[in-house]
Amino acid sequence: MLGVNSVIENDDTSYENKYTYGIECSSYNNAFEKLQKAVTKNGSICILSDGNQECNLNLIRGN
Repeated sequence: MLGVNSVIENDDTSYENKYTYGIECSSYNNAFEKLQKAVTKNGSICILSDGNQECNLNLIRGN
């Protein structure tokens, strides 16, 4: 079954080194950092998005 069955809060660390693979599609640095912490050493990450939303917003704003 695909879909979300749990949400990780910002201060939650119980997910770290728990998964052997993960999928990233949020385009936000914080979400990708959490995914990297959640995946075990030598695990796999599939990145579905090709743009960094935070970087793109800064370019538009001129930051």
